[in-house]
Amino acid sequence: MTQIVLPSIVSKGGANSKKCTEETILPFYAANSSEEMLKGFFAQAVVFVEGPTEALALPIYLKACGCDTKEMGIAIIPTHGKGSIPRYIRLYEAYSIPTYAIFDNDPEDDSAGNKRKEIIETCGDKFEEWLVNIEEIYVENKFAIFGKDFEKFLRRQFEELGYKENENTISEKFGPAKPLVAREVASLLVQGGTDHESWQPIKDLASKIAALLKKEETEEIPF
Repeated sequence: MTQIVLPSIVSKGGANSKKCTEETILPFYAANSSEEMLKGFFAQAVVFVEGPTEALALPIYLKACGCDTKEMGIAIIPTHGKGSIPRYIRLYEAYSIPTYAIFDNDPEDDSAGNKRKEIIETCGDKFEEWLVNIEEIYVENKFAIFGKDFEKFLRRQFEELGYKENENTISEKFGPAKPLVAREVASLLVQGGTDHESWQPIKDLASKIAALLKKEETEEIPF
């Protein structure tokens, strides 16, 4: 990691100035950067999600709404918790790789909301207290909140399209493995098309993520 990159990570919005220093950055990333996490350096943009359930299901929903992450070179990487998302946003943004953060408002591992506050501020947005109480999907240019819980939001959002029924059927066939079930339900839902109004928030999300690459292309124009 170059000496030029280190200061930019330290100064990135949302970082704890007492914990995030040039002396602590290298040991942290050396200990916590898995092969899965590092694949983002070969991507055109990176979308950080909390866990494997989102990482498996979201590409299917996004592709159906016009954002084919595989074709566009967008990596969707699980950070295994809210607390790690800001750290990796700072790392990738330091190397000029566009990022997007997706998380939910489940307070189980963030009762005070500090982790969600850090994510939002690291994305460059102003934190507002009401954001940690959102129960529906909320989509911004650099982050999105999937209500109180990713799966619960999808069940409610796609209730009229039979999400719960499909989920029960697949669970009986494959067992209770959440990531696998979520992926298979997504595959079934997209077969019915995206014309129903319940798809609109996902279309908005797909548009914001696709725009990461459009912004990068614009910035590269030399005139």
